[in-house]
Amino acid sequence: MLGRRKNCSFETQRCIQLPKWDCSFYWGGEERDCCKWESVGCSELTKRVTKLSLNDTRPTKWTQYEFWDNNNGFFLESSLFHPFEELRELRLVRNFIEGFNGVLRLKKLQMLDLSFNRLTEIPSLRGMVSLKFLNFAVNNLKNLSTFQGFNGVLRLKKLQMLDLSSNGLTEIPSFRGMVSLKFLYLRNNDLKNWSSFQELTTLRGLEMLDLSYNEIAGEMPPSLGAMTSLKSLSFSGNELNGSFPEEGLCNLKNLQELDISRNSFKGSIPPCISNLTSLRLLKLSENNLSGTIPSDLLRLKSLEYLSLSLNHFEGSISLSLFANNSNLEVLELDSLNNELHVDTENTPWKPLFQLKVLRLSNCNLNEPSRSIPSFLLTQHDLRVVDLSYNAMVGELPTWLLKNNTRLEFLSLAQNLFTGQFMLPADSKDLDLFWLDVSKNDIQGPLPASIGQIFPNLWYLNMSGNSFQGNIPHSIGNMNKLHSLDLSSNNFTGELPEHLFMGCKELNMLKLSHNKLQGQLFPKKWNLTRLLGVAFR
Repeated sequence: MLGRRKNCSFETQRCIQLPKWDCSFYWGGEERDCCKWESVGCSELTKRVTKLSLNDTRPTKWTQYEFWDNNNGFFLESSLFHPFEELRELRLVRNFIEGFNGVLRLKKLQMLDLSFNRLTEIPSLRGMVSLKFLNFAVNNLKNLSTFQGFNGVLRLKKLQMLDLSSNGLTEIPSFRGMVSLKFLYLRNNDLKNWSSFQELTTLRGLEMLDLSYNEIAGEMPPSLGAMTSLKSLSFSGNELNGSFPEEGLCNLKNLQELDISRNSFKGSIPPCISNLTSLRLLKLSENNLSGTIPSDLLRLKSLEYLSLSLNHFEGSISLSLFANNSNLEVLELDSLNNELHVDTENTPWKPLFQLKVLRLSNCNLNEPSRSIPSFLLTQHDLRVVDLSYNAMVGELPTWLLKNNTRLEFLSLAQNLFTGQFMLPADSKDLDLFWLDVSKNDIQGPLPASIGQIFPNLWYLNMSGNSFQGNIPHSIGNMNKLHSLDLSSNNFTGELPEHLFMGCKELNMLKLSHNKLQGQLFPKKWNLTRLLGVAFR
């Protein structure tokens, strides 16, 4: 079991019962030093084992789909670990463990990782008085009763991190006595209400609380404001409603990360949110928020990640308010109602930041000129750009691809861009996987080398333009392409055979409303995954 060798399993006693625990021993007549094994860590002073990483040690193969369905679960003998008296870290990830026979008596153990197993009850950890980090993520823990039987945890006064994510918990467990707890993960469970939440407010040292992706409904309780030590808080992906929880959240002066996205909050953002001057991440996207965006919020120099997308904001804002922020990396302001007016040009400014993500779709951008934001000329590390549905004018800004060679997502759909689709001659093997320039007025031919330049494309939509000429042969080089839409253009000539042979992952193909000639399907084709076709 200690071995880095793939043939060592939990049932292989030879790998488990080593003759000496200081890792200087003879095995089969040949001296071996297990401290050099990749799965083992030892004290440099005593040479005794302090770390065991036994992830994926079971010889059984499994996949994402059969992990829970097979019959390979087993109960692990706790006594196997008792000789490791100096053990500080124990990782047993993905081993089909259903439970333990006996008690893990490891008094010096500080970290235990049992994630991705098949536990239905939390094992007894009596005597583990030094535990600081516990990970039970992705198991089959279902309810509070099994946790309350976990008398060991309730006495773990030194416990700092507990991860119970992705189980089946229906109630927030009791954490009384965990006076040192700093990090608590309860995401992706079946929590539905605020029962026992009041007990969480007694955790005065808690710095991170993650309750995302549960089914918690109703309004957020004002008692949340008592958790003043919080630095990171997430309720994303629940069913919370009511107005923005001003009374609770605005009291959390130490907050650095706040994520309440994907809920049903309504009303406006209160000005007091701008008093949280340590905020690095703020995600309020996918709610029903409305009103104006507080200008003081955009002036927070601490912000690195701001997502206000898919709400119903209105009024006008200027991105020049971010001028003095050198930390900003993610800015998402996609609008649902097309009543938010965003200006980037009227006040001269030069950004100090380098964005990685910019989403400004459906935003009434730069009226009345409707020009593309000029500050983008200074950005060279962009990975995601969405400027769709803004009716912007001018030539298609393909210079975004030249300036940002690591760009992965680019959508310029539903604008009024003109000109040709020009690409730098020396470009090749760009990382772009999503490109959408549909519903503009782009003319001329596609570059012959488009397939060499974008070999990693997964989605390509160029429909609703005025492209002309033949469909380039090199499109067949896009062997990762799943969706191709070239419909409603002026393409002519025959379809390249290489498209039907090389784009073997293609699910959707739209070529309708063009002037194509010849045979629709060539004699040779390899589109075995094709689900939808539109040629007329």
